[in-house]
Formats: sequence, C-alpha cells, structure tokens
Amino acid sequence: MKLCLVMPGASGDGPVTGTAGVLRLCAIAAGDHGVEVVVALPQSTPLHESIAPHCSEIETFHSASDKRDFGRNALPMHQLLRRHEPDIVHFHVPSFQWGLDAVLTAGLHRSVRVVRTEHNPLMSPPSRSTAPVLRAADRVVDEFVYVSAGNRRRYEELLSWRSDGTVVTNSVDTELMDAWCADREDPAALRARFDLPDDARVAVFVAGSWNLDDEAGRRPLMPVLEAMALVGDRSWHLLVIGDGPRDEAQRAADGLGVGNRVTFVGVVPDAAPITIAADLLVSASHYEGCSISYLEAWYAGVPILVAEVDGVEDVTGPDDMSSLTFDRSDAARFAELWDRAADPDSDLRRANARATETVRERFTDERFKDEMWSVYERHDTT
Repeated sequence: MKLCLVMPGASGDGPVTGTAGVLRLCAIAAGDHGVEVVVALPQSTPLHESIAPHCSEIETFHSASDKRDFGRNALPMHQLLRRHEPDIVHFHVPSFQWGLDAVLTAGLHRSVRVVRTEHNPLMSPPSRSTAPVLRAADRVVDEFVYVSAGNRRRYEELLSWRSDGTVVTNSVDTELMDAWCADREDPAALRARFDLPDDARVAVFVAGSWNLDDEAGRRPLMPVLEAMALVGDRSWHLLVIGDGPRDEAQRAADGLGVGNRVTFVGVVPDAAPITIAADLLVSASHYEGCSISYLEAWYAGVPILVAEVDGVEDVTGPDDMSSLTFDRSDAARFAELWDRAADPDSDLRRANARATETVRERFTDERFKDEMWSVYERHDTT
C-alpha cells in the first residue's frame, strides 16, 4: 500500500499547528505498518521539517485559504497521482471549502480511495455557489473522518447527503507532554519571565492566529478581554500567545481598563510549556473541531474555561461540559466562571479534574494511530 497525505490551507513560516501534528501522526501510523507515505503540503518550513522524517517525499502545493483559490491545486494533484500512484489519498482540510479542487481531481483517478478529515465545524449551510462543488467533491470520498462527535453531528445535520462518518478524536503527544510536565516551569519563574506581580494568577489565551472578532475563523480575543474586565479578582493577568493585531488589541484592553494586565507574547514554536505553568486556559472561540491546545492543558492538569464548541463534550460528557463552558455572547457568565477558577472546590475545577483523567487515559497518540490505521486498512485494495 502507498498512502498520500494532502493538507491544503496552511502556509508561511509560523509554528507547526495542531493540524500538522495530526498529519504527522497519520504518517507515523502508516509507516509503522510498512506503508510508504508521500505528502503534499503548502510551502512552510516548520511544517515540512515536522513531517519530513516520516515520509519518502514531500510535494509542494499552492496555499489555499478560501474558494477564490479553487483550481490552483488541480494540476499539481493530478501530476502527483500520476507520479506516485498511491492506493489511498487522505485529505486533511482545515475548512470545508479549502482544497475541493484537489479532492475532485483525486476522484478522477478511479483506482484511488479517498479519505477526508474535517477539522473545524461547518457553521452554517454552504452557500449556493459552494454547495454544488462541495457535494460533487463529497461524492468521490470513500470515508469521512471527524475529530469529534460534535464535529460529525454538525456536518451531517447541515449537509443532508452526508451520513455515517467515522470519529477519530485528536490526541496529545504523550511522550512530549510528559517531558514538558517533568520540566514544568515554576509558577514564580513564569511570572518573573513576563514581568508579572508576584501574586498574579496567570491565564493563557492560545491561538496560531487571532483577531479581536471572528474574522476568517480566527480565535476572537475581544470576548476574553470583555470578560476579564468583569472579573472581580484583579490579580488575574492574561498572556496572549499567537499572531494578531497587537496594537489594536492593546487599545481595546486599555479601553476596558485591563491593559496593564495583558501581555502579548506573540508567536512561539510551542505554546504548551507556557500553558502548563499557568493557572487557567481561556478561549471564546466558536470554531473548533477538537482543540489540541485544550487537550494539552487538560493533560497537564491545567483547568480550561472556554466557549461551547465541538470536541469539549467528547472529553467531559454533557453534564460536566456546562461547568466549564459558556455561551460566547455572555460575558457576564464568562466572568462568573472565571472568578470560580481560583477555587479548587468549584464545579469548574472538579469538572476539569475529571477531564484531565479522561484525556490521560483515552486521548493519547497511540490510540489515535491505532484508530487511523483501522481507517486505512478498510480501504486497502492491494
């Protein structure tokens, strides 16, 4: 068997994303069973370096970020299939409309089985212009893989022609996380590194890229700042990790009276070492399939406080989910829960402790590799 992994969407020389980590695990899972793996990626030095040890060749695709890029990867996909003749092509597409040209092209090669993973939730039915192309691309897919039960439910409710997709939830790199946890930075050292008061409680906001609002699906920072302004405990400080409009955000934080308690860290190669030394991870995102940054915080025993998004219930179950999530438009509820985060006996902290046990037991990279290999095995025609 030969496997081709394709990931349109990511580009540039930013940090390796959670999605890229998933792609790496897929390559390892196939390689562990003697399968040759070739990969097609947009140009990204960290991304290529991450996957290179686990594949025989890397093809470079055009970066595709929205439907205006449709068609750019059709010819490169056709050429790749002619050169390598893979038995299975597995598309990792962070948004439902990215890479449809490549999927359609793969469908023209009748001997190729097509697997497609969805990472982020479809927020509303596709537009009239997008729906026919999406439906045509879906017809050539032999199996859909979703990263959470909520992710699958959302797609199957909004796309009437889809049904019976497979859920393979995201995971954490347990070996790496154990090493980071063993070398965890002392909370006092973390406060000193970012020039925070000695008595500061530290919350972290983690995103590869963020914005003040929901533009382009980026994690929004403004709801976090608005809630922080309502939190009664003024010892909380916020570390903002990732790339975003820092000057605009600083002005917004100043206007809310929390500007002196927000530090913009910028892009870091790995956010987990900072997260695991903090007191809380916060997010108001409405656009997650199953966030790896959430899983990493839980694995390390760091509580999270996040908006209601797909993937959280897969870890917590429905009862505990309500103890650590909020409606993203309800800043008062967000702040109320935030105030409870310092109390080890609060419902929020107890629900998070149970989530930590679940993640350590079930959301491991070994489990992910086994389940993904089962998907590939079902489509092996060699």
